[in-house]
Amino acid sequence: MSGRNHHEKPYDAGTLDKLDLYRGYVEAWLPVFLHQQHIEAINIFDFFAGPGSDLHGKPCSPKIAFDEVTKALASSKAETIPPIRMYFNEFDPEKHSDLDSALKALPPANHVHIEHTCMDFDHAFDKWYPLMKKKRVAKLVLFDKNGVKNITE
Repeated sequence: MSGRNHHEKPYDAGTLDKLDLYRGYVEAWLPVFLHQQHIEAINIFDFFAGPGSDLHGKPCSPKIAFDEVTKALASSKAETIPPIRMYFNEFDPEKHSDLDSALKALPPANHVHIEHTCMDFDHAFDKWYPLMKKKRVAKLVLFDKNGVKNITE
């Protein structure tokens, strides 16, 4: 859906900065909800997920989120861990195929469930919107700058 494919070359400095900010946000956000007894689940949504990495293997947002989830789980001292569900959507079939391969290569993680789709934004949003409305569920929803035109149209 984006006019350019920034995954076919190494990420530029701006993209790397954006991904670092995202990593830091997820790293700070997750522990808050891992330790809340009233939270029944943690859901992470990424509607413009990309293929999993750039040309040189630098991770995209889905792998970054997974890495931060597994780090938070490993260091958590919570007595009970809510299920963590990660929802990734990539519209482009080729990128989605690459994303599928990247996700299959991830190590298994207790408490983590990953779902991914290959839909246009409207269909993916409609599918997952009921999950975003649930009470007692922490939600992180990522709308990447490359998908903003799909949200505002």
